[in-house]
Amino acid sequence: MKTIEICAEIFGENAKTCLAREITKKFEEFIRGTIKEVLENIENKDNHFDEFVVLVYPAE
Repeated sequence: MKTIEICAEIFGENAKTCLAREITKKFEEFIRGTIKEVLENIENKDNHFDEFVVLVYPAE
C-alpha cells in the first residue's frame, strides 16, 4: 500500500497502473487502472500482497 501511495504522490492519482503477482504461475493476478482505482481495489481485497511488480504510466 505504501509503495502505491508514494507513486500517487509522484505521478498523481490518474496515472495508469498495473500490479502483477505470481507472474507465469497458476494463480497469476493483474490489477489495472488508475492509481486511485488500484488503491481502492486492493483496500477491498482480503488477500495479502507479499511480492508484486508495480508498473506506472504517468498521466498525459
